[in-house]
Order: sequence, then structure tokens, then C-alpha cells
Amino acid sequence: LSLLLLLARVVIGTLYNVYGFPAWPSDLFYIFLICIIGWLALTCSLAVQASPTLGIASDPFSTPLVLRPEWFLLPSFNLLRLLPNKLLGLATLAAVPLALTLISASAPSSSLSRSPFRRAQALLLYCAASILSLWLGAGACAHDIAQSLTLAF
Repeated sequence: LSLLLLLARVVIGTLYNVYGFPAWPSDLFYIFLICIIGWLALTCSLAVQASPTLGIASDPFSTPLVLRPEWFLLPSFNLLRLLPNKLLGLATLAAVPLALTLISASAPSSSLSRSPFRRAQALLLYCAASILSLWLGAGACAHDIAQSLTLAF
């Protein structure tokens, strides 16, 4: 009998707040349970509906003429293609996380004593890095290495 009463209170949404319990963790467990069940239902229904046989069949014994990495690796792939020395390319790729760490360490905080011009400098640096990354990513799609930096302009 108490289980039916508990389920009835869960259905109408008055289980946890009626007794004066705090929102943590009771309401979170209630909300998380609904979210997890919904996520599982969505995932299972997509797995049943979207059959894996709908894609293009692959042949493991045929290699494509041009190998391309995933889209998020295109700028670094093009950078490795453009640099003549592989050690220089690896050093450049290793310097990217170091540069990002140094940039984030020097980024402005919300303190009032900081210079307001640093925000504009950080935004300009972010825009320049994004444009360079997009340029290198677009150049990786070119077949000719000579055109990969100029994008055939």
C-alpha cells in the first residue's frame, strides 16, 4: 500500500517538497531518474530505428587514393604537410597546447584592477587563431601541397 502511495505522489510531483525536505539530493535524484530514463529510451529507439546497414559498405582491402583525417584534425594535418621537417612539425604541434596554456594564464579575469584593453587583445588573439585554424583546415582539402597554403588564390 505504501508503494502505491509513493508512486501516486511521484506522479503528481509532491513527493519530496511536501515533507519539507531540502531540494538536495531528493529532487535531484527524482529529476535525474527521469532524465536518465528519457535518455535511455531515446538512445534505444534510435539504435533500433537507425540500422547500421543503412551506411555505405566499406571494403577493408581497398585503400582510398587520398587519405584525409577527421575534420577537427585538418589544421594540424595541413601543418604537418606544409613543414619540410617532421621534427619541426612535431615541435610545432607540441607547442600549440603550451601556447594555449600561456594564453589562458594571461587572459583577463573579472577583477576591476585589470586593464580593459586586455579583453580586446584576448578577443583579437582568439579571432586570429580561429581564422588561421580555419584557413589551415580549408587548405588541407586541397590535393596539391603548393595550393594548400594559398587556397589557389
